[in-house]
Amino acid sequence: MKFFFSKTDNLYKIFKTIEKIPASRKVEIFIDPEHTLFENEWWGKQINETLSKKHIEATFVTKNKKNKEYYETVGLKVDFQGEQIVKKIFSIVSAFLFDIKKFHLYAYETKRYMFLLLSFLELGLVVAIVWFVASLIIPNATIKINPAEEREPIIYNFRYYPNNDTTNIEETRYLNVPYYTGSLDYEYELSISTLNIKHITSPSNGYLKVFNTKEQ
Repeated sequence: MKFFFSKTDNLYKIFKTIEKIPASRKVEIFIDPEHTLFENEWWGKQINETLSKKHIEATFVTKNKKNKEYYETVGLKVDFQGEQIVKKIFSIVSAFLFDIKKFHLYAYETKRYMFLLLSFLELGLVVAIVWFVASLIIPNATIKINPAEEREPIIYNFRYYPNNDTTNIEETRYLNVPYYTGSLDYEYELSISTLNIKHITSPSNGYLKVFNTKEQ
């Protein structure tokens, strides 16, 4: 037989429940680690006395070291469960699925942070189930477009011809580009004012060669 007492259960309920247990039974008792019972050793001794009178073999289960020391001080048999993290999480999830009362006791014992952790795990499980169902119902497809990686060289055949030459101008296999030739007579006179010219003490000197390829 197993009995669970939460933080909100008063001492009267605990004592009355123990008194109603049939004699010579073997039971396990879980009490919330923050219960007021652990504030006074006299109450624990009273429980031990009641169990001894009825020859009840009771084991008090706890994961709290302080509660363990309390049970040992008042002479009660204690089962201290110092579980590993993985095993502990597995047992809590198992309690949530199959023994909700034990799950609430876990939530009290591990305090708020573990309760929040389990709440997030539960929410994640619900979201995963909804996503899985939605993926089966809603059609979807994945399209992958891979661009070609090979390069093909393109060569343009340009043909330059004089602008006045119309020979084979209609040849379609060429890109015909006409070019022009001509000459331009140009004459320009340059005059420079000598007002701002300053002579230096050591003027430069050199040679200048002029090449005239014209007849004039």
